Amino acid sequence: MYKSTYTANRLNLSFISYFIACIVLSVFYIETGLIALAIGVTALTYSAGLEIDVKNNRYRNYSKILGYNLGGWKHLPPVKYVSVVRYISVSDADSGESDSSDYQYKLILAVDDHKRVVKLTSLEKEKAIEEALKIGEMFDLKVYDCTTPEKKWIR
Repeated sequence: MYKSTYTANRLNLSFISYFIACIVLSVFYIETGLIALAIGVTALTYSAGLEIDVKNNRYRNYSKILGYNLGGWKHLPPVKYVSVVRYISVSDADSGESDSSDYQYKLILAVDDHKRVVKLTSLEKEKAIEEALKIGEMFDLKVYDCTTPEKKWIR
């Protein structure tokens, strides 16, 4: 079984500030503070990923909150190839500026030339290519690298 987990960038300054505010609220306003603290702990334990069950030919995109996996299984049709695609996120594209650090990468399982079923987003190029190569090896599929202008098969 293939399982990939990715997490949101959770520990930034705004989240830390929110967490400190929750602790302060819990000191002065116990009910409100505890509710806010519970929301913060839930957000802190959040992760998401892709799980592929090769034996039963199915997949699911899941969210994991407080240790529980949420997300239903879907049938996985025969896959032709795996591709890794580079794109600019909407917020970066709106600014009109982009450099190599603004790119994000998406791993796609292509069922045919026009239909893609499974998409896994990664912020790092190396991680996306590594995951694509793992899936390609597991399913004995070709891997198509679309992360540079010179698109090429890498497996």
